[in-house]
Amino acid sequence: MVNLKTNLNLPNFCSNYALLLSLLVGQIVATCMWLLGVSEHSVASYGLWTLYVQSLVLLNCALLCWTRARLQRLNLVIGSLTLIALGASSILVLEYLANLVLPLRYDQSILNAQTGERMIVMALVYVLLLRLFSLLEILELRSKAEAQSRIHALQSKIQPHFLFNSLNTISELAATDSEQAENAIQALSMLFRVSLEESDDLHSLEKELRLCDRYLELESWRFDPPPRLSKEIDIKSPENCLIPKLLLQPLFENALKYGIASGLAPAKAYIDLSIKETASDISIKLSNSFKTGKGASTSHGLAIENTKERLNVLFGERQSFRVNAKDDVFHVIIKIPKSTKPKGRKT
Repeated sequence: MVNLKTNLNLPNFCSNYALLLSLLVGQIVATCMWLLGVSEHSVASYGLWTLYVQSLVLLNCALLCWTRARLQRLNLVIGSLTLIALGASSILVLEYLANLVLPLRYDQSILNAQTGERMIVMALVYVLLLRLFSLLEILELRSKAEAQSRIHALQSKIQPHFLFNSLNTISELAATDSEQAENAIQALSMLFRVSLEESDDLHSLEKELRLCDRYLELESWRFDPPPRLSKEIDIKSPENCLIPKLLLQPLFENALKYGIASGLAPAKAYIDLSIKETASDISIKLSNSFKTGKGASTSHGLAIENTKERLNVLFGERQSFRVNAKDDVFHVIIKIPKSTKPKGRKT
């Protein structure tokens, strides 16, 4: 059921894509009107129909671009009626300008029978467009809801992987080092507090790195000595740079599980993280040593597949995700669109 109190929602007719699409549809309409409306299908008559329809399209795009912000502040009923009136009035405006500029041989009165018919047709076109916009908005909302559901489902799969190991670590520390056990509990608490947050899919890179530090701190008690870790963060403002929540933590977990914890000698164990930015993208590369040869795991792990699918849901074709293994080193290479935190927002 449509909520009549909601505001009118219109696409952005100021964009090049919307303008070109409108011109293309207008040309199809002009061709159909020429084929159905004249007895002699000459090039001259086709040119006149094209000029008329495309001028009408450009005029309406200009009007919708100019009035879009004002129309969207109106409720659905008033906004729709205003939009229909605007579309019908555009016929009057166009034909008035045509009467001033072109040496037309028919009745020079602005509002004649043919003009009135065209105004009615234009009003009906706007009614159909309103219905189309409504259906597109419903489809977009459903698509976003489905994507959000998939993201939450994928994110929920991340949690159990480190929970049991962390609880075992805390249990061992409680018997040997109560202070370290308390630190481990605080680290685990932070991890789950972030993973259970439902407000946003993105948070700051600074927060993600801090979360990963706590995760590695929690896991380091399982390794003696812990793996060497190096970071190269070439980001001007990590506190304002937004990335998907829990993007890096599963990759670190994968590096520990399938690389370092698979039997690799502690002296050879390392993890390298490199994050760089361009004008439009964030590039992330995580490399870790892993064991090859007999008894080595050939699986990439569930974390890799989940992360790949999450990025696809969030960014579609605007992201890239690659993995490769070479010379006993496993690489995960990610590129995502650059996103920054709005002023006043906390993440």
